[in-house]
Amino acid sequence: MIERALLNADGEVLLGLYRFDGSNALFTKSESLPDVTPVGQVEEVPGTGLRIYTGPELLRAGTLTLTLGTHGRTHSDLTALHDTVLRAAIQTAGYQRINGVLPIAHFSKITRVYQGSAQLGGQIDVTFEAAGPYFLGPEKTETVLNGSPTLLYNNGAGRAALRVEITAGASAVVNPSILTSAGLTTWVGTVPAGQTLTLDGAVGVWSVTLGEVDVSLSLTGPQPYLDEGECTVTLTAAGASALLAWQEGGLT
Repeated sequence: MIERALLNADGEVLLGLYRFDGSNALFTKSESLPDVTPVGQVEEVPGTGLRIYTGPELLRAGTLTLTLGTHGRTHSDLTALHDTVLRAAIQTAGYQRINGVLPIAHFSKITRVYQGSAQLGGQIDVTFEAAGPYFLGPEKTETVLNGSPTLLYNNGAGRAALRVEITAGASAVVNPSILTSAGLTTWVGTVPAGQTLTLDGAVGVWSVTLGEVDVSLSLTGPQPYLDEGECTVTLTAAGASALLAWQEGGLT
């Protein structure tokens, strides 16, 4: 059996999608994974009869649909189960499957059905709009030192967003920058000694903070990321180091 669960924004399990006890039962009847579609489009070249693809080589976030079967020992048990599923679905920020977690932007539709004359059986159809196209694996980390190009590997199916934590040493750091697959990213300002500047490009997050203060307006350049495969990252921040974190993505 494939383990599936609905997660909240902190990655905690809201609801496991299999339950069988004395009062009720919950199981997954069908699971429609998001379509794999490109961000760009195919266009016809006028006068040639040929077509070409235009746009970036990126995938578009899609729609996930779940059909859940339900059963209760009594109608009250079934109603309570449906309420539990409904509450969890409304709060869902991630869908956990065997190979990773699909970030969820929000649910778009929930349909509930009671079946049978005694209404002891039922079905719930939930439609989730994904925040990104990939199921994300466990977090990986790497420490990068000032001025030293560091070789990293992204073994996922596509681009991996980065969280970069730049920590100043014994002295303040002025205008720290980092070169990644995205290009050169610079934060214009001063990171006081011992404090940490965090650039978080994770799906659904995108933030720049110094301590707990939003300093995103001082960022120039793109949020850092790693392309698929072998990548080189270089930190320019005298006296500082950076902790990089990312999650590799898959399509199933």
